Amino acid sequence: MKGWTGQSIEALRARGLTVTVQGGNDNQRGLPGVVQPPPAVKRASKYNAKKTERHGRVYDSIAEADRADQLLLLARAKVIFGLGFQPVFALAAAEGVRACKYKADFCYTENGRTIVEDVKSPATLTPVSRLKLKLFLAQYPDHELRLVDGKGNPMKFNHRLAKEAA
Repeated sequence: MKGWTGQSIEALRARGLTVTVQGGNDNQRGLPGVVQPPPAVKRASKYNAKKTERHGRVYDSIAEADRADQLLLLARAKVIFGLGFQPVFALAAAEGVRACKYKADFCYTENGRTIVEDVKSPATLTPVSRLKLKLFLAQYPDHELRLVDGKGNPMKFNHRLAKEAA
């Protein structure tokens, strides 16, 4: 970069930035340097979930990948049909105005009924996710919503609409 002096480069180094100089020694001649950002730090996910790749797909967590394995076996055994991954449903607030979207983990047909499934843990069942689930149940009464843990065990979601649908 033009205009960098040895002093300004040293000031950047004092801040912890890595500076390399192309075309000379900055300590002897004060030549311009190329400022490089520090190496990227990989942030941990919000719920310590680890992205997992299986069968050519990337899942948001190991629990979701494990559940996908179970559902793929059920699909091969022809117990469920039309297995879909990461379906997105538009959620309207009022008069058809789209308020937000709900992205489930899986969608499939079982015994002629459309099942929408989400892998959750108590930590990921936040107030926002609960609200989206309630909106989903209200707007898609013909779909059955299943919340399961990573092993496929059902989770409790106490809501009036969930009880009416069951």
